[in-house]
Amino acid sequence: MPAGKLFAQKYVDYLVCERKTMRPLYVIELDGASHGSKSTEAR
Repeated sequence: MPAGKLFAQKYVDYLVCERKTMRPLYVIELDGASHGSKSTEAR
């Protein structure tokens, strides 16, 4: 399954992948002031 099908957002803060296969293991999005901006909410 393509990595983009595993999570809803196109942009993430960190993506932790398996070293040999580059298979996504963890998707991390940090909460911050920029995440509540009008342009972010529009996405």
